Amino acid sequence: MKESKETVTYLKLSQANIRKELTKYVKSIKSIALPTPQNDVLELIHSLKRQPLGTGRYKCVSLFEASNLIYSDLVILFGVQQLLNNPVVGNVRLPFTEYEVNLGVKGGNDLKAVSGSHCLVGEAFNVSKSLFQGKKSHMIKKVRRDLNADYRLIIFNADAVKNHKYYLEKSDLDILYLPVFVPKTLREIGGLFK
Repeated sequence: MKESKETVTYLKLSQANIRKELTKYVKSIKSIALPTPQNDVLELIHSLKRQPLGTGRYKCVSLFEASNLIYSDLVILFGVQQLLNNPVVGNVRLPFTEYEVNLGVKGGNDLKAVSGSHCLVGEAFNVSKSLFQGKKSHMIKKVRRDLNADYRLIIFNADAVKNHKYYLEKSDLDILYLPVFVPKTLREIGGLFK
């Protein structure tokens, strides 16, 4: 997908605005007009994979592409919300009270944070179990490129792994792993979006 200004969102998130930004994001998702079901299965599949939505946050891409972007965005947003509520990943306490996030971005880092002389870079993704190891390896290489970072964070959907606690325990200053439960978090904060 080629990035356009309408698909990229830069946010500074803190305790003061995370709830508002989550509400705004979910409202933008709910504004998506779903494709009309077709009588022909192949036409429907083509529509889902290729026809631009025309509405919502990612209106220039198909529902298939938009769903991948949306779930990656939710992993970022819910991960940052977790960090703001409890800044501990594994046994590492993070000193950050604000995170800069990039939603809908293919290049650059998904999130950054600075506190005094401490710097964090992070990547977030939503992936199937079968693709997790490859995606994780690619993201680790990406965050390790930033030699100035004191903390390197990988946020991912918890249902992509068999044992999410293993990754929390594996976290150290070199690489921090933060599993996020997207469906569970959506259910828990559902009242927020009504």
